[in-house]
This record gives sequence, structure tokens and C-alpha cells, in this order.
Amino acid sequence: MSYLTDSRGDLVQYLWPSEECKRLFTDTPIAEAQRWEIFPTTVEDMVDWAEVIIDKNAVNTFRNRVLIYKASPTGSISTDVVYPVTLRLNGYIDRMDIKRLGNWDGNADNIRFAHQFITLVPGSSRDAWLATVGCLNTTATFISRALSIPLANETPFKNKISLQRKVFYQHPRIKPITASFADDPKNWLANVPADWTLDDEVVVGRKTDKGKIVHLSHMMLSPGDFVEVSAGFDIVFTRDPSTSRNTIKIYLAFEHILSILPAQDQLLPVETTKKRKECESPNKGPTIQKKHHALNFSDGLEQT
Repeated sequence: MSYLTDSRGDLVQYLWPSEECKRLFTDTPIAEAQRWEIFPTTVEDMVDWAEVIIDKNAVNTFRNRVLIYKASPTGSISTDVVYPVTLRLNGYIDRMDIKRLGNWDGNADNIRFAHQFITLVPGSSRDAWLATVGCLNTTATFISRALSIPLANETPFKNKISLQRKVFYQHPRIKPITASFADDPKNWLANVPADWTLDDEVVVGRKTDKGKIVHLSHMMLSPGDFVEVSAGFDIVFTRDPSTSRNTIKIYLAFEHILSILPAQDQLLPVETTKKRKECESPNKGPTIQKKHHALNFSDGLEQT
């Protein structure tokens, strides 16, 4: 995953309050980071850093574009495997629904709309937030120019950042899908059509005050918690009903959530200033390595 930076080239994590900043601290100095790890702040820099490609394996042609790194995070020069851009996104939880089945109501007709979500807000950290949404809106502009299609909203990211995640994806099932009684007490999964599959669970972790990452139940997350979310860009083709012109919408999709500082452990909100704390066949196209940003847990359990 890539780190966000501000217009001065410093990590955005330094702009969060001191306690949050200390918990976020990375051992990799920005000067030693690899090129793909540092998120650009201008469209011009983004041109040499990322590109938009067609996912030839995508079922939905309205969502068949992917923003990938130009330089592979693995250092490989192979074009058979590409890596979607993902970033470390921080903020305070405003609202969320990350239950196993998300907002699905058990109706098979609504399965394509079933999703989980988390919404982040800035708290009192105006500078960190402005730098964050600046990077996101720069990326949206870059994608728009790369595709030569206007954005449906010229500034898609503002006061709140909403991230979503599909609960199901369209793919013929090889084996039955199951969930615990707690996750599916009404046995709604029996209603899932045979050409749909349940996606993996949201991975949730907690970063200890010693910097270790351990597993955490999603039920332990609360509004007000300061978190890190792995975010990727979901590019969707749309049509403006008023002008009938083609447009694109840029959404953020998430894979894992890392609790950095629970709400009850935070100091009273203080307006922060810019503190720098040390703290397969060729016609299918390349394989898109969509889950290359797993959490490295320290509690002896494997990520599933």
C-alpha cells in the first residue's frame, strides 16, 4: 500500500494529532521508500506513477477499468501480473456496516446491491484531511483524463470519505457457501443464486501501542475510533441523465481495517498544526493481483 503525502512531500500521517501520529509511525523513512510507496500529489506526477488498464476478466463492463502501479511493488518487470493501486487511508469512524452480509436483506433480486461500508471523517485534523482528499481528488482527475471521460462530480471527495465493499461477486460456485449462525441467523445464504459467490470476510486488526498487529473482531470497532483502511479505486461508467453524456464515478473500495486508536483512548480534540513527529491465455490480459496488501499479524493467526 502507498503512503499519502502533502504538497510539501511529507507524510500525511504527521499531520494527525500526536498520539494518533505515534501509533501510525512507520520504520521506513520517506527517503528510503520505494517509488510505488509514495502517493503523488499532482496529476503530472501521477502520469509516471500509475495507469488505467482494462480488466478483460471483468464480468461487469461498466466496472472493467483498473488503476494500477506502473512500477511493480514486487520489483518484477513481468507484464503477466499487475498490481492495483492501494493506499493507506486514515480517519475517524463516522458510520459503518461491516457485518458478514452487510446490508443485504436476503432477497436474491437485491444481491448485486449488497455491500458493506465504512465512512471516515477528519475529527479536528483539518490539515491531514485536506491533504488526504487532495490526493484522492487528484487521482480522480487523473483517471478522468486518462480515459478522456469527464467526472460525474468534479470533486468527489470532501468532508466525509465513504468506502464500500461488495458482499457477493458474480462467479459460478465450486462449493457451497456457508457462514456462522451469528453471521446468518435466518439462513439467507440459501437464497444466493448459483452464479454468485460470497466474498471473503473483511479483515480487521488492531495495532498495539508497541506497534504489533493482532486480530480484532469487527464488533469491537466503534464510531470515533481512529483507523487505517486499505483503499483501492473503483471506476464506474455512468451516463448523465440531463445531458446523456458518458461520465465516470470514482468510488473507494476497502479490504481491511486496522484500529489505530480507540475513541476511549484519545485525548480531547485539539486543532492541530503541521507537527512533524518522529513518530491465463493472452486474450484474458494480465492477472490483476487484487489482494496484495494483507495485514502482517503478530498474534500467530493467519489472515483468511
